[in-house]
Amino acid sequence: MKKKILQIICIALCLYTVITCLGACGMLNSDDKESESVTNGGNGDVVDDDDEVETDENGYVVDSIDRTLNGRKIIILMDTSSQSDIMPDEATSGKNVIQDKAYLRRLALETELGCTFEIQTAPGEYDNMNDFIVVAEKAGYNNVDIICSFSLVPSMLQQKGLLSNLKNLQYPELDKPWWPESVKQWEHDGALYYIANNSSNRVVRAQEVVFANVGMIRDLGLEALDQKVIDYQWTIDLMIQYAKYVNTDTSLPESERVYGLVSDQFGRMDQFYYGSGLSMMSRNADGEIVLNVFDESAKSKTTSLVSKLGDIASTPSFFIDNNNKLKIMKANRTMFMAGYMNMIFELEDGSTYMPLPTPMYDTDQERYYTTPHNSYDVWSVPHTASNKEDSALVIEAIASSDYREMAPFFYEDKLKMRYSESALGVEIFDLIRTSTNIDFGRITASSMGIMEGAFRQCFYSGGTVYNNVYESQLKEHETAYPTNLALILMTFSKYKNQ
Repeated sequence: MKKKILQIICIALCLYTVITCLGACGMLNSDDKESESVTNGGNGDVVDDDDEVETDENGYVVDSIDRTLNGRKIIILMDTSSQSDIMPDEATSGKNVIQDKAYLRRLALETELGCTFEIQTAPGEYDNMNDFIVVAEKAGYNNVDIICSFSLVPSMLQQKGLLSNLKNLQYPELDKPWWPESVKQWEHDGALYYIANNSSNRVVRAQEVVFANVGMIRDLGLEALDQKVIDYQWTIDLMIQYAKYVNTDTSLPESERVYGLVSDQFGRMDQFYYGSGLSMMSRNADGEIVLNVFDESAKSKTTSLVSKLGDIASTPSFFIDNNNKLKIMKANRTMFMAGYMNMIFELEDGSTYMPLPTPMYDTDQERYYTTPHNSYDVWSVPHTASNKEDSALVIEAIASSDYREMAPFFYEDKLKMRYSESALGVEIFDLIRTSTNIDFGRITASSMGIMEGAFRQCFYSGGTVYNNVYESQLKEHETAYPTNLALILMTFSKYKNQ
């Protein structure tokens, strides 16, 4: 224990700037005014003293973990690209403050839980999913306690019967604020095999958002959007209304044009589907998971959404930037960019782009839905784990720490300056984070197929930027999707006692 404490002190002394940032987040000084701003600005995420739940000194809900692991070594199999963001083996002495924070968090968790972590890695992003699965299949041989993988991998592991049913364990506690409501939609027949939280470094960076060019909006004499977002007035129609104020001069070369709305790739248009409250899957009156995409009302709403977006997508003021990526943003040439949070790292400090949640379908929707792209961490317990309760407890502890420490730190270090003109910045960030929504059809895409494809084709089909072909594209999957879902649900039931 003394060795651990000395290690933490040494790291802390070497990372003065990191500790300063921690103080700004209110993690070291509960009286700090910045802390009050951050912790009291959430979307129902931070709890007042009168609420009947236990909170920490900053007002964040705490977990119910009340035991330690008695010196156990916890072995986590993790895809290689995730380790530095989640559980790094070393600090960078200030070169990467997010990694340094993650390292300090690792040391603190080891101390609090009375365990040590050993990280085993394997390539596991999209192009290496099958390679990761080969390694995961040897989890029992390698004494793996926890698997942390690229989001599309767990569905394939579950189909092979390699995962434990988390519903048989004490943790996770799904009603805690670090678990998105949508995770409950991943359950079937009393079984839940994998889980993702709403506050991890990977999830926050993967969140698909709309970047608003604050400077361009101001220069055009338009009303600022921050208060509209907070008041739940930020809709598809409002975004398009603003975007159409931009005059796109088609006589200029494409490299010089200014746009109203740009998407960094045609797949990023998915966020508008989910952001409108649409879903690939839903539950029927009996609580069973069913396909929602073929429901007539869902098809009608989706077709209407495509038409809404077509009001800008059918004009020169819309552009899908598959090749240039951030060049348009860096050159300040679009009012709105449909992108993802990690793009923040590539923008200069003087950039006037501010991340906003995906706009709602209309003001009747009442809440935002934020969907991450596929590169984020999803956690599971192999059925060969020696103590599944311990494994699930660690997953809960990491998620709790992400919520109370990692997400606030990310805002303070990476996002606060983006909202420098708005005192509502932390509230907007919390709206993005706490509205995390991952559809069961999306998390099972490796088994179901890419169900967003029919929607995407409306904005990039045969070289045509906009064409409302949603229903005809969807019709091609009328047999495959129900068959694939039936197979998935069959294995949920088959392995639920593991």
